[in-house]
Amino acid sequence: MAKAVKHRWGIRPTINAGIFDPYFDHISLTGNLYYQSKSVTDEVNFSKVDDPSLLIIPSQTLLDLTLSWDKINGGPVSAYLSVTNVTDKTYPLAITQLADSIGEALTIYSEPRMIFAGLRMEF
Repeated sequence: MAKAVKHRWGIRPTINAGIFDPYFDHISLTGNLYYQSKSVTDEVNFSKVDDPSLLIIPSQTLLDLTLSWDKINGGPVSAYLSVTNVTDKTYPLAITQLADSIGEALTIYSEPRMIFAGLRMEF
């Protein structure tokens, strides 16, 4: 198994609420779906750790969502609410190469779900 990720793709659809009612034309929902296949972080150290499967970064699928309201009531202010990692599943991003020194593999994980909002003013 090579270190490089074999498959990686993303899709970012946006649904404008105006398709349901023209009054909501400035409201939209955007999703970001991202997939990455499994990969090996360190083939060299496979024989130096007790469990070589610890050096495999599993496949991962992440979903982010953003609800936007542009030009609220026709004014210059826009707002958004975003949620990253909607499923709140964390994945290993990297596995450190400490097999030579201490015989262990330490893992760095992805960020958990985060929710944030913002305002923007055009002038």
